[in-house]
Amino acid sequence: MHLYKPSLQGTYKPTLFALSINKNKVLNGQNQLKDEYGNIFFHEYIHYLQDILTSFGLQNICSLARKFSVVNHEILGSALSDFAIPYVSTNKSLQLDEERFELIEGTFMLLDNSRNFEVINIELDPYLLNPELADQSYINVNILYRDNSETDAFYLGAFHFLENMAHILERNFSIEDRVPPFPYKVIEKITKSAFPYGDFSDINFIRIIEMALESHDPANYYFTFYRFCMDHDLAFTKETIELYKNINALNWGREKYDYNNFYYPNATMARKAFDAMFIHDNLKPLKEWGRLLISNGIKIRRSGFSFNDLLVVNGDYDRVKKKTGWLIKRLGTPIMTDNGFGVFLSSPDGKISEDSMIYLLGLEAVLNILNGDTACSIFPYCSNGQGGPIVTNASCKTAPWDRTKITPLCLLAQMWIMWGFVKKNCHV
Repeated sequence: MHLYKPSLQGTYKPTLFALSINKNKVLNGQNQLKDEYGNIFFHEYIHYLQDILTSFGLQNICSLARKFSVVNHEILGSALSDFAIPYVSTNKSLQLDEERFELIEGTFMLLDNSRNFEVINIELDPYLLNPELADQSYINVNILYRDNSETDAFYLGAFHFLENMAHILERNFSIEDRVPPFPYKVIEKITKSAFPYGDFSDINFIRIIEMALESHDPANYYFTFYRFCMDHDLAFTKETIELYKNINALNWGREKYDYNNFYYPNATMARKAFDAMFIHDNLKPLKEWGRLLISNGIKIRRSGFSFNDLLVVNGDYDRVKKKTGWLIKRLGTPIMTDNGFGVFLSSPDGKISEDSMIYLLGLEAVLNILNGDTACSIFPYCSNGQGGPIVTNASCKTAPWDRTKITPLCLLAQMWIMWGFVKKNCHV
């Protein structure tokens, strides 16, 4: 499971709606986040908004639901009485989807992310590793390290757009800019290198990143925009960003959409994905949460929302704080934890029981087990007694699925039963 990280201060788990602040006792006496952790929260909350308010984020929700549905049907539909973890799906289409998504996400790590670099060039290369994905390509970025003139390269992907946007929005609240150049400044560096002139303002960087995240393949969107500008000798400006947005159709299967209409079919599919994942009667509140989240997301997008609404301009911090507060009210927060695994959150419009949202932790735990992690990811939550009586034991770290045999049922055991995995024997 991929994580979005600003240094080591916080993490966000995309499509699982889990935000961690890697500090101790982050709440004050009024059960509110302490001011000194506001920057960390703001950066990670941007990732939460990217999940809900961009077509790329919605598509990831759909992909997660599809993967879980395929795996669930394979395990339960098998004539065998048991299944092994990590579970490897035999579904070829799913395997191709995951390989394709790895291309779209891009390179996560360089040998040393902290080293400053210059971009030498960007180029479109064919993907040759799998003939079944011969129609795919990737954007190769060649770089030169400033300290010793060594060269390196990475694949540009959605990861860099997500992180660069969050960093631009956060850094206006920070006294010092200490983040490493990779991945937090990748789009800025590429743009300044690729375009000989233009308006390289934060507002324009947010604009192009936001446009790219409205497609299913942000890196390819950016590259075609760049080639369009080069072919027509256009500078990097608000006008060229808007021009390309208005003339470029976004493809989804055989259908084509303009930029302003692409979000809504994705939102419809994401709503169906929540319905499919939370079909069990006991998970009805989570289904309602997902539907409310998407409905409010649609309303926010139709109101003309842009991530530039969260950019501090001319020192107007109060405007951004007010807008962030409004978004928190309409969309709530992901499940948030600190180093002590204290859990705190709020639901959209206060309409969903916050206790029911805890089941999202169970979803993550089930997926981690299917991916091969035999240590239950919510062990810290249970061992602190936050789910009720402390019922942890040795099996939580070696065979957590065995917790279905022990009452009272822990959160993971409840989810394991709801999704039917209890009908089969699980082994490593």
